[in-house]
Amino acid sequence: MLTPPDGKDDKRPHIIIIGAGIAGCSLAYELSKHTHAHPDKPRVSLIEQGRVHHQGASSVPLALLNPHRGRTARATPNDTQGLHIMQQLKQELESAQLPSGIVMTGIIRVASNARQAKDWQKRHPDVFTLTLPGTYHAPHGGLRIPAGGVINPAQLLTSLRATATQNGVTLHEHTRVTHVQQHTTTLSVHTSNQTRTHQHTATHLIYCIGATPPPQSSHPLPELEFLAGDVITLSPAQLPVPIAGAIYGAERNNNVFIGGNHRPANTQDPDAATQLHNSASWFVPTLKHAVVTDVWTGVRAKQMSNEPLVTQLSPNSWYFGALAGRGFLQGMLHARALSQRILSSL
Repeated sequence: MLTPPDGKDDKRPHIIIIGAGIAGCSLAYELSKHTHAHPDKPRVSLIEQGRVHHQGASSVPLALLNPHRGRTARATPNDTQGLHIMQQLKQELESAQLPSGIVMTGIIRVASNARQAKDWQKRHPDVFTLTLPGTYHAPHGGLRIPAGGVINPAQLLTSLRATATQNGVTLHEHTRVTHVQQHTTTLSVHTSNQTRTHQHTATHLIYCIGATPPPQSSHPLPELEFLAGDVITLSPAQLPVPIAGAIYGAERNNNVFIGGNHRPANTQDPDAATQLHNSASWFVPTLKHAVVTDVWTGVRAKQMSNEPLVTQLSPNSWYFGALAGRGFLQGMLHARALSQRILSSL
């Protein structure tokens, strides 16, 4: 049975965010910091079809804050700014006695060949070294980058959600958005959970759906590429400093998490775990003796450019996603900018 539209007697603006991954939680967190002081005091709802941090690409067991990406290891302005904002976020959450899940450890990039080493030495003379710690197999040297770190996504998303809800955001978990209708100045957002269907009236709507199938909508959503990838858990194992590059990995609680492969979504690769283990063992020989104890698999959405996507679909709706490998590095950067746009449009 469809219940009457919510907020029927509440004339305040209503901002609805679909999806509570790193994009949705970051946006809810940013909006919640400012809505209470806004003259119109808008309401914010965060709708998640499962549970926060339990599904989707943002449920990955480990993520790196690595601004030196790609073959050239060049840090773009957005990567550098994103890292700075995550450092600020760490301080904000921990000052509020909440675990940020962020540890600033630095990053190691091992050069795969002599040509890459020569290029890095020219581009990054301040952090290039021919001698990396003995744990790493680095015949051509590499980069020892003091900036950057590692994230426990579950801890981070839990604290973002906790802060947002404490600041007044309404969270609907185990709730699926079935369809969206655009009206002249508002939107109807239809949802369904185990007990009922519901119609919400929104003045602003943001799709933060990642690789989740979109609801039926009058908005044409961006065409994106969907890639599956894996992260293996090696145990017992140690990795003194996180590694990034052809593979990425870091240690937590005497387990080492290694990721870096990708394949088209909806395909299987029975050798994925073995290949990741072999690659990790080349870069860090001591990992050869560890055992693969778990395999996480997820699907992420991306543009051909691999750049995060924030685009306006209509005067009062946006798409925020396609974060690919930069979700935890640039998610909060784009959430801040988008929240300012939304609040200024009220």
